Amino acid sequence: MSYDRLKRGHYWAGADLGIAILDGDFPAPIGDVSNIRSYDFPVQFDLLPGINGPDLFWDKREDISAELIASTERLAKRGARIAFTGCGMFGQYQSEIAASSPIPVGTSSLLQVALALRVIRPEQRVLVLAVGSEWVRSEHLLDCGVHPDELGRVAVHGMQNATHFLGNLMGEIEQFDPAIAEAEVLDALTAALEKEDGIGAIVFECTNLGPYTSVVRERFGLPVWDAISMASWLAAGVDTPTSR
Repeated sequence: MSYDRLKRGHYWAGADLGIAILDGDFPAPIGDVSNIRSYDFPVQFDLLPGINGPDLFWDKREDISAELIASTERLAKRGARIAFTGCGMFGQYQSEIAASSPIPVGTSSLLQVALALRVIRPEQRVLVLAVGSEWVRSEHLLDCGVHPDELGRVAVHGMQNATHFLGNLMGEIEQFDPAIAEAEVLDALTAALEKEDGIGAIVFECTNLGPYTSVVRERFGLPVWDAISMASWLAAGVDTPTSR
């Protein structure tokens, strides 16, 4: 058996992907970014104290940027070699955080939109399902690599009518039923696809939509990328076990 040489400087090892998680206590079924069983590789979490979803709905804030950079520094010290976040709305911070983080970082599943546009036909479009359509603005897409000329190929729809799904995220319900949330996700996408023509792929902005990815693929017959597929792509770039 051969071994790689190891360096000092980390508190522990074996979880190459670190994820900066929002400060919330809502239930997270398997497939959600905050459920460690959603991953088939080791991950480590770092809490972003005092930062929750609604903090990210509006313009960028310096305190959020600073805390996210500090989180990547904590994760790097704990052995992470690449970082991700627990909310797709961090997309508007991508360039800034990547420029300051000690390790590579992908801030949002929206990074997959530009790639999705490349793999579908040029006349097709990508549907982004977000918590709220008004909150995913052109700044998020541009900072995540979508070319300005292709913004028209991205249709953003929200979950405004998904009262159970949103109630869970906002702390308004005590018991969460994923079956109810699944029905709300399917209803939202059915309405979106009836309105939009030429959709060739779906990207979930919201990191809490992952539990429903498989049923969405089966129902609509389209490729679907979510937070877990983004995390898996990031982790694949640094997957170098020290022994086999």
